[in-house]
Amino acid sequence: MKTVLVLGIVVLLVIGSAVAASSQAPEWIVYDTANSGLPYNYVDCLAFDAPGNIWIGTKGGGLAKLDGENWTVYDTANSGLPYNSVWCFAFDAPGNEWVGGGGGLAKFDGENWTVYNRANSGLPSGCVEALAIDEQGNLWIGVNVKDFSQYRGKDISHCPGK
Repeated sequence: MKTVLVLGIVVLLVIGSAVAASSQAPEWIVYDTANSGLPYNYVDCLAFDAPGNIWIGTKGGGLAKLDGENWTVYDTANSGLPYNSVWCFAFDAPGNEWVGGGGGLAKFDGENWTVYNRANSGLPSGCVEALAIDEQGNLWIGVNVKDFSQYRGKDISHCPGK
């Protein structure tokens, strides 16, 4: 009986603590163009890189990086980014950022931009909607024509769908 009573008190304390903790409202910080360096209020994608910077892809303002305090914006006017609608991105092991959007695929090595599109590569579409890097370091590219492609360090190979 003593064990049941003690167990009951412990359960009540745990439940009471959980209820008290859940009654506190969470603190939200909202970033927008009015209170931050965010270049556009429509965000399509975001991710953290290895050093801990957050990268934000926008629907029309290009790409933004927040290092915790400072904002850096990359767009068609101030960088080699070929389009201002960034739909997806991925980071590879050497630290390159691969960026996909309405103008194809771009690789940013921290200083230089390399652009891959239908005219200069095997990319089957100008609209890159998904990116992923596998364990071997290959970049997989999802495009909007029911297909996907793979980049293996030199060339983009097309993997047609059915």
